[in-house]
Amino acid sequence: MTAEEYLNKGIKFYNNGDFKRAIENYDKAIETNPNDAIAYNNRGLAKYNLGDYQAAIDDYSKAIEINPNYVMAYNNMGVAYELLKQLPQAIDCYQKAGKDILEILNFLDKENRSSVIQKGLLNNFLNNDIHYLETVPEKDRAKYAIPYLYSIYIISMLHISDTDELPVSYYTKKEVADALLVKDKDGKIGKFRLNSINYSNDPSEGQILCECLFNKKQERDDTNPARAFAACFTFNSDCLNHFRLYGKTESRECTGVSITFNENFFERSAKLATALSMSESAKPKDETPENKHALFRCIYIDPKTQEVISLGHKEDFLFHREKKSGKIEKYNEDIKKLTKDVSVELQKLKKQCEDKELDENILSQLFINLRYLTKHVAFKEEQECRIVQIESVKDAKVEVSEDRKQMYLEYLECKNYVKEIVFGPKTSNIDCDRLMHETLIPCRKSDNPFA
Repeated sequence: MTAEEYLNKGIKFYNNGDFKRAIENYDKAIETNPNDAIAYNNRGLAKYNLGDYQAAIDDYSKAIEINPNYVMAYNNMGVAYELLKQLPQAIDCYQKAGKDILEILNFLDKENRSSVIQKGLLNNFLNNDIHYLETVPEKDRAKYAIPYLYSIYIISMLHISDTDELPVSYYTKKEVADALLVKDKDGKIGKFRLNSINYSNDPSEGQILCECLFNKKQERDDTNPARAFAACFTFNSDCLNHFRLYGKTESRECTGVSITFNENFFERSAKLATALSMSESAKPKDETPENKHALFRCIYIDPKTQEVISLGHKEDFLFHREKKSGKIEKYNEDIKKLTKDVSVELQKLKKQCEDKELDENILSQLFINLRYLTKHVAFKEEQECRIVQIESVKDAKVEVSEDRKQMYLEYLECKNYVKEIVFGPKTSNIDCDRLMHETLIPCRKSDNPFA
């Protein structure tokens, strides 16, 4: 048999849970081809599943020796080191696998996350974090590291990766849907936009977290050009309240549309959606339009009590409609636990911010990602989730709308990611039929009652 045949045979045994026979076949693949990095990595996985973590590390190391760019082997080795409680080595592997701070915190076991922050094991990453370097004076960088990393830790907890929570929907005007999904007279199609959230109709945007952490509102710092650009989604594609609030034509309620995006519209891994958090050398080599951003749920806080009331989540009736009612109980338990965990970590962050040597204005700017994932409890029924990108308003990528009332960043051409379009109850039937004809995307009119 060839090395490839032994390898494939080993994979079959591995997938069936027979790790010993998998190892036997990987041994033969390596004997036949000693330079087979995949065979070494796969044998490491089999040894890992048998609890022999050090032997697994040895195999991953050999795989990397053969192929120094073997990302999966670095990831696997990091997991093994973590189980051996060798956290510095684990972090080093994750870094070599190309993970950023948020990805690593999301990937680590929960019990290890706080530990790696407190021990300064992630501080090395801050040397490539332009947002951190530009916000904190050089002489003070050591003392701001822990609160900043805690804020990223909390963001990692908000990442949405469960496919049972997706797809999500974006409410907008009919003409925006046309611009995004229908080619214009020149054959061009518009790109989805992340709008500057500083000009939203919610005056508490970006303020609630500061009220919670510092017991007072923070004034806007116009000297710092970093701004939050966001797109806001919800788990319900046919929500009467959203149709009443968003996408109005000539101020008439329920005349907008809901565009439902599938999971492929978003980055699957938990990455910070900000060019400011990467040095030029750390940015993706191929900055293509397919540079996607991760999706995060919002935190809803009551500023009067400073309590976390809820997190953006999918409601029970949506599971019933999707015939997934058997998943409701566990999902609600998970959300309840996550809400409690986020509340606990926010209290830890608040404690970090009580250090009198820390400047509240610097902290506020450092926390800009988390600030725009934190909303007033009055909006909790919206069950919102967001992609947020931090960018300097001086950057050439930032554009100004034609009416000069909004600033935005272009994201992706989105037609191929749209699952469905729902038209508000007061839209015309011809609008629905026309867009379905022009895009071939399933379209329907909401049957929510609205006079």
